[in-house]
Amino acid sequence: AKSVGWLRKLVENIDQDKEPYRFEPDRLEVQDEVETLRALVAQASQWSTRIPGTSPLSLTRLKMDQHWLEQLNVDGARQGEDWKAVVRQLERISIRLQCLMVDFYGCAFF
Repeated sequence: AKSVGWLRKLVENIDQDKEPYRFEPDRLEVQDEVETLRALVAQASQWSTRIPGTSPLSLTRLKMDQHWLEQLNVDGARQGEDWKAVVRQLERISIRLQCLMVDFYGCAFF
């Protein structure tokens, strides 16, 4: 029921928009993604608030991800040549979290 309610609100909010959505393949809202991942990884990397089924190895990887996210300066990274590496690492962290949420074997290796 909560999922249906959430989906209903999403559709209602989308319906409020008057302009058509445009696909911009090069647009990244990286700062928003980083802030979201920081909060999720901070919680998931603690034993007391971990995702159920998280292995010790995955927990260690999450702690490493948390440290990397804490050190990340998005504006500085955007200016550097490692920008693609930053985006790839953010994708890996996101996949790791999703993998843990569905209890998929081998999450630590993403």
